[in-house]
Amino acid sequence: MDLLAAAQNAFSTLGFAEWLAAGSAIAAFFSFLLNRGTVKRQERMALESLRAARDTDLIAWAGEVIERLADAQMMCRDMDDGLIPESELLTRRSEARTRISALLDRGRVFFPNVVDQQEEGKAAAFQGKRQKALNAIYAAYRTVSDVTRPGGPTPREAVLAIVEHKRDFVSEVFLHVDPRRRRDVLTQLET
Repeated sequence: MDLLAAAQNAFSTLGFAEWLAAGSAIAAFFSFLLNRGTVKRQERMALESLRAARDTDLIAWAGEVIERLADAQMMCRDMDDGLIPESELLTRRSEARTRISALLDRGRVFFPNVVDQQEEGKAAAFQGKRQKALNAIYAAYRTVSDVTRPGGPTPREAVLAIVEHKRDFVSEVFLHVDPRRRRDVLTQLET
């Protein structure tokens, strides 16, 4: 009971300036709490903005890869149907390989090799093990390179192989971009 009486006595002796200071402190505390939530939301939005920019670049590159693999698939189908003259075969295969190889190298920016330790004599981007997305592109590259060569796939087999490699690639990109997560985050940020 003495504590309550002491508190009442202390409060009754406070002047206007002390009450104003106490009120300001309480208002500052609640303002801090509100601003903290706003800052966290802004930080999350900034992070999502960076992810969205990366995802946009990744999606654009993946779109090019899908188109080139579809072109390679069509080339193999046309080979199977006898629509490509023998004189054009080497040139078309070389062009397809070159485009796929360039996309494979560009993909190293999005899917860098996993490096356990530094490898002497290898360029930084080529050290370690390729990720699954790039393995799928490389497998398609090898299929295009080997089609109709001795011991290589027939054009019909190459078409089926490229379809599988393309599916593997799209699945890996899907996991990295995760459209469902993006949709959920956008829904949360809108509220």
